[in-house]
Amino acid sequence: MDDRLASGRGFGSGAVTVIVRAPDDLPGYRAIFEPEGGSRDMAPGDQLTIVMTGSGAKTIEVYPFDGGLVFWRPLDIALGDVAVLDSDDREVEDIY
Repeated sequence: MDDRLASGRGFGSGAVTVIVRAPDDLPGYRAIFEPEGGSRDMAPGDQLTIVMTGSGAKTIEVYPFDGGLVFWRPLDIALGDVAVLDSDDREVEDIY
């Protein structure tokens, strides 16, 4: 993926990057992405990188549960300003 989001903004200094990594010793890990409800089953050691940009403060909420976590996208961040990448830096399209 290049260094631009769908909105055309670059990843620049206003970007927030969050890395979600499945534990090495926990098979069957699931990451759920709200408010859209997308999810990703992850093998041990898999990781997803979420990049968000936009103006203003960003509050990111993460709620763990047995076997995974729920990640809440800040509602003041437009979907076009969010990118999700897999561990090979390929864009994951079915989450947001």
